[in-house]
Amino acid sequence: MEAGLVGALALAAIFVVALRNATRVLRFSADPLERFGATMIVITVIIYLVGGLTGILVGHDILDSTLMIFLVSGTYLACGRTVFPIGVGAPADRQSVVL
Repeated sequence: MEAGLVGALALAAIFVVALRNATRVLRFSADPLERFGATMIVITVIIYLVGGLTGILVGHDILDSTLMIFLVSGTYLACGRTVFPIGVGAPADRQSVVL
């Protein structure tokens, strides 16, 4: 209420982008760690949307902290980037360092 329409749109955009990324990971990824992170995001978004429909859920310090921790942790896990080792088996676009 304090941020008005701009704040409501920004909050909705956070939930929409998080949910879109999580559903894409759940649809295309087979890695269990990535799927766990995406599931964390989906559950967090559902809990906050249902809670927001029944009362003011966002705006309390502990709930805001919990939201950010679960969204950031879930996004980190859902990204699932693999770091290739330098040397044997490294992609061709990377330079190998020889010591």
